[in-house]
Amino acid sequence: SNVELNSKLAIADAQAAQGLFAEALSSYQQVVNEFWESVPFIEIEIEDGSCLAFFADTHHSTTYSILTINDLPETTVLSFGRKLKVPKLD
Repeated sequence: SNVELNSKLAIADAQAAQGLFAEALSSYQQVVNEFWESVPFIEIEIEDGSCLAFFADTHHSTTYSILTINDLPETTVLSFGRKLKVPKLD
């Protein structure tokens, strides 16, 4: 929930303010991971000849959010028929 994520974010902020940078980093990473797990998405099949930037634009998203929610590296090449999660942020 937003309340839980905000609480964890506040803890990470407090750790950073206290100079506990390793702990803060770990806490921030947890917040980011939980955020992406909570984002609603739809799965869309890749059409032949698709490029990730155009695919993202067509589906009102970004390459970063698609790569992140699908846990893919930046060097990903789309293949025909593959299904990708696309965040629904509207």
